[in-house]
Amino acid sequence: MPRPRILLVDDDRRVRQLVGLTLPADDYELSFAEDGRDAIRTAQQTHPDLILLDYAMPGIHGVDVCTAIRSDPTMSGTPIIMLTGHGDDDTRQRAILAGANGFLTKPFSPIALEQTISTLLGASDLPPLSPSEIRSMP
Repeated sequence: MPRPRILLVDDDRRVRQLVGLTLPADDYELSFAEDGRDAIRTAQQTHPDLILLDYAMPGIHGVDVCTAIRSDPTMSGTPIIMLTGHGDDDTRQRAILAGANGFLTKPFSPIALEQTISTLLGASDLPPLSPSEIRSMP
């Protein structure tokens, strides 16, 4: 079975490294982009199975990248998880209105990341997190 292709878009090198360490290369094929322009280009070239997208980036904002991906018929159904340091309702609403399928607030736990990816890829063999587990995450 082929490994799911995941595109990680984040201008913070540390986040890219952390996610790269969290998602085992045996299980996922990762590609990376550092900004919105590179994200759109890389997504068009690689057709990822899922995109992890930083909300706030210099240049093209994550919401605008999400909107661009949703408007491309070849990628409109690609699951997008928005990653942000702002967990407020307005930020979450803007991400969802732009077409994000999931939302994780930084710092997020590796378990929450893997669970959200598995759920969106339809391959979750982990039980859903309970509300108390979600509240207790760092």
